Amino acid sequence: LDAAMDGNVGVVISMPTVAMLMGSAAVFVCRLPDKVQAGFQMFSAGLLISAVANELFPLLKPSDQPSQGPWPLLIGFTVGLVFMFGLGYLTEFMEDDDDEEAVKHKRTNSDIETALVDICEQEREKAKQHFELEVKEIDGEVNRLQGFLAQGSQNQIDELLHSLEYRVHRATRVLYLRSGIDDQNLTRMQFHGRELKQSSERLQRFESFQKAKDNLKAFQACLEHLHGHAERVPFRRWKAMAKPAEDEKLPEELPLALVTAVVVDAAVDGMLIGLSYAASPSAGWAMAIATCIEMGFLGLSFTASLQNATRTAWKIITVACIPPVVLLLAGLGGNSLGYMFSESPGTFVAFISFAIVALLFLVTQELLTEAQSVANGSAVINALFFVGLLCGILLEAYIG
Repeated sequence: LDAAMDGNVGVVISMPTVAMLMGSAAVFVCRLPDKVQAGFQMFSAGLLISAVANELFPLLKPSDQPSQGPWPLLIGFTVGLVFMFGLGYLTEFMEDDDDEEAVKHKRTNSDIETALVDICEQEREKAKQHFELEVKEIDGEVNRLQGFLAQGSQNQIDELLHSLEYRVHRATRVLYLRSGIDDQNLTRMQFHGRELKQSSERLQRFESFQKAKDNLKAFQACLEHLHGHAERVPFRRWKAMAKPAEDEKLPEELPLALVTAVVVDAAVDGMLIGLSYAASPSAGWAMAIATCIEMGFLGLSFTASLQNATRTAWKIITVACIPPVVLLLAGLGGNSLGYMFSESPGTFVAFISFAIVALLFLVTQELLTEAQSVANGSAVINALFFVGLLCGILLEAYIG
């Protein structure tokens, strides 16, 4: 049976690769509702928890490595924690720096224009009432604008146009039920707020007209970037951006930070599948099935983001194919490393500890967090976690 399983490692690793390619292709056809995605997240989380509990934890029993002590376990867990949290921290700042260079988050190209979430009828009616109040304010501002346009007062026209822009943003947030700023963006806004304060202080010191122009441009750039964070919806592997309108002008620049983050994500997941399979075939199968779901949605959301960056088809197709290929190669490499280190109990335990931390990070920090933000206490969606758990147990019983 072990020999047969070893022969299947290529098939196991290829499954999420094909799923990601299919997800990337599906972006040209459809977008899935949030609650359907949340259900898949719950199912994947249950499947992964089952794989960790049934297959990986037993490999860390002290009796299996009496001479090693706790050090390999501690090292693996520590490296896993530092790597996973560090990876999230690094990609966050890479994405932020990428945005600063490209200046993608303009007031007139707001990221709050995403798909409507599923809401109950009571919330929908409340949103409708608030929206109607906002559009009345907009209508009043438009009427005021007509008078200023007749007078030709540039400052008053400019002030009112910005006021209208603010009203539109308020109405959009009401209509799309966006409330509050996520912690990541709030942290970055606080940082840029301090930068804005420093820029404002430089504005107060008039040294020359050229210097004043440069300081004003710097202040404006910081202000626009800060405003972008107020509206920004961070990239989520389970949330595909809406397809851009035909007449919308796109930056025609690939989001390199996002591409790097997705490629690294695919490499880590591929390595974990290969490593899990080397440790236990059934754990590898469970990881592969759960990753199929995850990678399918990642392909969908990643390619949707590329669609919103460029209209050049060959760029979208080429870049969308990079993460699946990396996943496949990383999976084969992780499998080879797993078998190589199986002869060294201490190193093998450290690698398994790393895999456990990475999988639990995925479950607790991403799958369950995002699913709960959409589920709103839905018994059906929450029950899918236990369905995934049951499927993982059955998978271990019949394949393990």
